[in-house]
Amino acid sequence: MARAFITGVPIWGILIDCSHHGVAIAGIMSQPFIGETFLGTPGRGTYQRNDQTMPLRTSGMTELASARVFTTTPSLFNAPVDAAFGVGEVVAFRVDRN
Repeated sequence: MARAFITGVPIWGILIDCSHHGVAIAGIMSQPFIGETFLGTPGRGTYQRNDQTMPLRTSGMTELASARVFTTTPSLFNAPVDAAFGVGEVVAFRVDRN
């Protein structure tokens, strides 16, 4: 988060985990720049944007080959920013769908 925030890139967020004896109790992701918040607790997840709250659910997809996989990568940033933060070689991978 700090890198994107410091450089003014509007794709930063805050991630908070609440665990007890190694067991996840709740997790929250907030993206203040766009007003989105995701909250997950055992058996329940919600998405909130502005004054609207909606339940979250998994897709039910059981096969990785059919799933959508998303991630962020340092390659979203440009070379001068990378150099300023000492980012070295970017390692990327993709899921083989075969």
